[in-house]
Amino acid sequence: MKFCTKTQDLLKAYNKAINDLLIELLERSGWIDICFYKCFYKYENGKPKGCESDEATEFQAGDGSDDGETISGYWVGGDIGGILVINEEWFIKPEILKQAVELKTANIEDVFDYYDYEYEETENQRPVLTFTNWYKLK
Repeated sequence: MKFCTKTQDLLKAYNKAINDLLIELLERSGWIDICFYKCFYKYENGKPKGCESDEATEFQAGDGSDDGETISGYWVGGDIGGILVINEEWFIKPEILKQAVELKTANIEDVFDYYDYEYEETENQRPVLTFTNWYKLK
C-alpha cells in the first residue's frame, strides 16, 4: 500500500511540475488569470470547478481585462506530460516548455513562433534546430 501512495505522490509532483512550466510561460506572455480544471468536468453553479495544477488536464487564461482575450488548452487524453493542445492550433511537447522556461526570457508566443519555424523547415526538407538554439539565433 505504501508503494501506491509513493507512486501517486511522485505522479502528482510530476504533473504539478509540468503544469508549472506552462504557468510560467503564460505569465511571461501577460496571461494573468489562469484557471486549471479537470478534463472530466465537475461543475459548481454551472461553471467548471477549479482544481490544483497537479490534477488539472485543461486550462484557460485571460489577460486580466473585462473584454480581453483568452487562451485555452488541454492535455490530449488527459495525459499531463503528453501533448498539450492550445487553442486547437498548437500541439506542444513538454520538452519545448522546459527548454523555454530554462531560457528565462522566452514566453508562450516564442513557443508558437518556434512551431511555425519547425513546420516551415520540415515542409522545405531542411534540418530543424532545437528550440534553445533557434531562440538564441532569433
